[in-house]
Amino acid sequence: MIELVAVVSMIIDHVGFVFFPEMIIFQIIGRLSFPLYAYLIALGYSRTKNSIIYFFRVLVLAIVSQWFFNYLISPIKLNVCFTLSFSIISLIVFESNRINKVLKL
Repeated sequence: MIELVAVVSMIIDHVGFVFFPEMIIFQIIGRLSFPLYAYLIALGYSRTKNSIIYFFRVLVLAIVSQWFFNYLISPIKLNVCFTLSFSIISLIVFESNRINKVLKL
């Protein structure tokens, strides 16, 4: 159910950005999607058996969707899937026992 709310709010945000840029209500509804996706990434990380493969799956999604993002939204920015994929790397580093606590900070 959370996935559906996140997808619908993201679609509303993107449709509003492309077709109705002057209507702020679309952006307000769409801003709900990022915290939901961040929660789902953390949930997926906690349930996965191989976090490196999980990272690469999200990274591949980011690379594939970048073309559409460049065409429709912004030609010079990276899409949010890159942020979510690197958050998985942050979780891997944070939970690693091999890395010094000072370096984790």
